[in-house]
Amino acid sequence: MQADMIQVLKRLLLSPATPLEFMVSALLALFVFVLVLNKVGTAMDLKVAQTGQSLVVLAVTLVAGLALVVVAGRHVPLPGWGAIAAGVAVVVLVGAPVTVWVQKGGYFGALTALLFSIAAAMVVVTLVHTIFGAFGKGEQSVGRGLDHNRETQRFLNQ
Repeated sequence: MQADMIQVLKRLLLSPATPLEFMVSALLALFVFVLVLNKVGTAMDLKVAQTGQSLVVLAVTLVAGLALVVVAGRHVPLPGWGAIAAGVAVVVLVGAPVTVWVQKGGYFGALTALLFSIAAAMVVVTLVHTIFGAFGKGEQSVGRGLDHNRETQRFLNQ
């Protein structure tokens, strides 16, 4: 089950090509999630919107979400819909109540803060994936350019 959870986490991070991309995506997503949860939580009048509490919300929601997606992926015949339903269930049934309990606020405020935090984290993951992809394509283009230069030099030297 642990290997399945890691696979789901990699899919959430848009299947990073290298360990560096995985770590950068995960750490930046964690940082942005906590930052946005604190800021939106304060704006939504959550009484204890602090980093420690946000980390507790992140840990509980992430572990519950990964476990539920793995279980749903095994038992629901539609692969895409099982993961989507599990994600929605985790946010509504686990994430928001944990946020209410840990950060001392109302359910709507907690749900709103949680949704904004998830959205911000996914935007960061998308940006990191795009940046790493651009570097990879740039490397390939440089390689083709060098090959072209070598071929041109060989032709001129004949």
